[in-house]
Amino acid sequence: MDGGIYMKTITINNQFNKETQFYYAIENSHDGDTIVLTPGTYFADHPFSITIKHNLTIIGSSTNLDSVIMNCAFIIGGGNTVFMKNLTLNFTDDKFNTLAIYDKAEFYGENVHINHDNKYEWDTIYSKNSTISLTNSVISSHQIQGVALNLEDSQIILDHSKVDTLYLKKSECNLNGSTINVTMILSNKSSVHFSDLTINSPIKRDSKDLYAYNNSHISGSNLIFTNNYPIVEIHDSSVKLNQIKSNMSAISWQYEGQSDVTVDDVPPFNEGPDIFED
Repeated sequence: MDGGIYMKTITINNQFNKETQFYYAIENSHDGDTIVLTPGTYFADHPFSITIKHNLTIIGSSTNLDSVIMNCAFIIGGGNTVFMKNLTLNFTDDKFNTLAIYDKAEFYGENVHINHDNKYEWDTIYSKNSTISLTNSVISSHQIQGVALNLEDSQIILDHSKVDTLYLKKSECNLNGSTINVTMILSNKSSVHFSDLTINSPIKRDSKDLYAYNNSHISGSNLIFTNNYPIVEIHDSSVKLNQIKSNMSAISWQYEGQSDVTVDDVPPFNEGPDIFED
């Protein structure tokens, strides 16, 4: 107890007015409270967006993340910390990110699926000057248009999670046992360190498998490309890899002469720059 205020748990039952219950639970909750959602689909007919203005935990009562599905978008800022677990956010509106995280906020997700279910160019998660940690989670997007995770001046930890397209700008990322679908892009002094990373790009694609440019850095061990002919493009950046599990002779390495690229301490054959434009 602090100042006479107790942290409390608010349970939202699967009733006809569960959406109204949820709205008032967020509005009337206090720092450190927990909202528990019973199984059901929330805001199925009308997408809902709300700003979370204090530290809050939102969890589904079942370990099956598909038991609680929310057509919701959340804005988190002001240094607040939000933890979500055991639920799916499947936002269908074309006007917002599913999660927008700003101003030293922190977001922690465990066993969550966060999706932006439309064809417009709104990223599923956008983070600026904030911190994200995801465990056993999936972040998906419309793979032709959208970016699943777009970070600027931010930090992220991905632990046994899957992401459709990861874009980093002046950001840091640590990955463990995770998969990046489509492509991973580092720019403007970004860094990635990984252990057991899979890059799963489509056979028919408009992008390359991995980009690093503008003084970015990639290091790690145990990398798998699922594409039979992956393409890696590096410009003014460093790449230090160990134990690539894919066929090295099938990988097209394209890097600019000032870049420092090694695999098991040996520079791979450079097919020449084909610079990706920001």
